[in-house]
Amino acid sequence: MGIAERRERERLQRRKEIVDTAERIIFSVGLDKATMDAIAEEAELSKATLYLYFNSKIDLYFAIYLRGQQKLFKLIDERTRELPSPQDKIKAFLQALVYFQDKFPNYFDAFYYFLTHRLEVSKNSEDLQASRELDDQYLAKWMELIDNGKKEGLIRKDMNAPATALIIWLQLVGFLKVYSIIHPELKEKFNINRDELLEEYYNLLFKGIFR
Repeated sequence: MGIAERRERERLQRRKEIVDTAERIIFSVGLDKATMDAIAEEAELSKATLYLYFNSKIDLYFAIYLRGQQKLFKLIDERTRELPSPQDKIKAFLQALVYFQDKFPNYFDAFYYFLTHRLEVSKNSEDLQASRELDDQYLAKWMELIDNGKKEGLIRKDMNAPATALIIWLQLVGFLKVYSIIHPELKEKFNINRDELLEEYYNLLFKGIFR
């Protein structure tokens, strides 16, 4: 291994260690209370060194978000790979997001944060391009599912694949986040739980797009 390759491996290892540290602190105290000073101290780095790797706390949080994004999309791949029909694949796609929130709530919160805030990540962030490529890859998978369903005569021909994919995805993300906040009131007022609401969501969704 040459000098350049060794230095790059060391840089990536140090970067990973910084993200590991930031993740522990942010997941423990929250994004607002976490500071670059605390992250640098915990990582046993000077603050100046920390800023050589990340321009801001938001850039660091985005690196954590990218980890969650990678976990989610790997989960989607695993759950949809062997399923035969577009309807089964779409439901498994959505159920993967539900499971992701249950299993990795802190990553889900990071996911939601960057969906609902104007992008504050530095343009030179090496994570930004990787994240955009993942987004494009999985939007394409969504659209492929819908287009295949249309070709097979299972999904309505008038459905616009990009719009349908985005609406379905954003509806569920919004539902999961809001439900996590107001579920005690819903339980008290309507005596209905999340699983029951999700089944109604799937029923409405499939009646709307499938023939």
